[in-house]
Amino acid sequence: LANGHPLGAARPVVVTVRVDGRRVAVLEVPVRTRVPAIPIGDACADGSAVVELTANPTFRPFSDFRRDPALPASRDERELGVAVYDLRVR
Repeated sequence: LANGHPLGAARPVVVTVRVDGRRVAVLEVPVRTRVPAIPIGDACADGSAVVELTANPTFRPFSDFRRDPALPASRDERELGVAVYDLRVR
């Protein structure tokens, strides 16, 4: 996982991980973070699972970057939180 905000270290993001609606982990992501294996019990017993990552706080490059002149101009109005590089359910 990586904090997507350019000021990431100054603005950590808390990521809640849920599997099939059950909270299995809460992670603080200050910048790029390697996440260890998270035990999910028998959530995949039937061969499928819904994995949900919720980031807080989120940011919008367009509005957040306009407030801070040190950040580059952006037209991106998406609501962003963290970047996910790899996710495996085993």
